[in-house]
Amino acid sequence: MAQWKAILLFGLVLSAACLRPAAAEEAEDADDEDYAEAERAHLIVRKWFKEERAVQGRNLTVHLELYNAGSTTANSVELVDADIPEGFELVEGSGRASFAKVAVGSSAAHSYVVKVAAAEGFATFEPAKVTYKADADGEEQTTVSTPAYVEAITAVQELQHYALIGGKYASLGMMRTSRDWFTAFAVLAVLGAALGGNSAYKGVSTARTNQRRKKALAELEKDA
Repeated sequence: MAQWKAILLFGLVLSAACLRPAAAEEAEDADDEDYAEAERAHLIVRKWFKEERAVQGRNLTVHLELYNAGSTTANSVELVDADIPEGFELVEGSGRASFAKVAVGSSAAHSYVVKVAAAEGFATFEPAKVTYKADADGEEQTTVSTPAYVEAITAVQELQHYALIGGKYASLGMMRTSRDWFTAFAVLAVLGAALGGNSAYKGVSTARTNQRRKKALAELEKDA
């Protein structure tokens, strides 16, 4: 009898152990559903540049756009951008901004201007941080923007870039890079040297033939 009681007790303990995780999982799923159904704001932040390239000595405009894709207004929105990369200098504005609210389906924007001082090559502007009140209870939400990438070049490199674009169209798309043009010029130089050498050889050969003719005529005149 005692053995059957022990087996029964073990079965009850095992059943409780199996049911407890399932109940906890159901409760967690219920919490997730409640969170998903709750009215709250959801800001999507994008970071980009007005200019296509960052040219040394010129300005570059940094844009930050916030869009509310949620189901309620985002309140007390605070935007703090990351420090600008090395080689860039702040010219106008700042990387901070505040918005009282961003309504559902609407956007808010902020921009500031930097100057390309000594940067060269690809530069990364790190994501900005945005905090806001996401629901009626004042729950604070934090999100970040996308990073932004830009190529910093010199004024000479910019001229080369536009020259390559013009050359691509002028060559009907056959010359797309500086290497293509270098190869083409090298081939033309070799052909020019070959043609020039051939022309010089023909000139020398013709001169020698003329000299022989003159000499032969002179000999004939003597014999006559």
